[in-house]
Amino acid sequence: MNLTLLLPGVALIVTGIGFKLALVPFHLWTPDVYEGAPAPVTAFVATVSKGGMFAVLLRYFHQSGTHSFAPVFLVFSVIAVGSMFAGNLLALLQNNVKRILAYSSIAHMGYLLVAFQIGGPLGASAAAFYLVAYFVMTLGAFGVVTVLSERERDADLLDDYRGLFWRRPRSP
Repeated sequence: MNLTLLLPGVALIVTGIGFKLALVPFHLWTPDVYEGAPAPVTAFVATVSKGGMFAVLLRYFHQSGTHSFAPVFLVFSVIAVGSMFAGNLLALLQNNVKRILAYSSIAHMGYLLVAFQIGGPLGASAAAFYLVAYFVMTLGAFGVVTVLSERERDADLLDDYRGLFWRRPRSP
């Protein structure tokens, strides 16, 4: 096997997939895009594009057998741990709901990468199950943001959710 061409090629593929999935260190665009786009558009970006790219990741790396290659396994492990830590720790510093959901997405992609690292049919089915749960949670969260938003602006500040029970009580 010619490692001279294999490693740079895999590095470029990992970079492209990492950028699309918003994994650390390719995650810097995510909070700004989530904050700037309308909630339904952000929900689309957070679910459909990431789900499609993760399907590409599963298919490419499992069919080629590259996921079991030691340097690739190490790189994905470091990226997964970095994504989980950065996503969760940076979310604690936010006061914008859409930015919190962006950092949550970064952490969730790290968790999903751990399921991918398992490998084999068990890893693929675990990742698929987690991806479905992630889609439902993300669509629900952005659905709440959409319902509470006004025509002029999205309800994306944490203060927009204070006293929500008193402002919008459940109707019988």
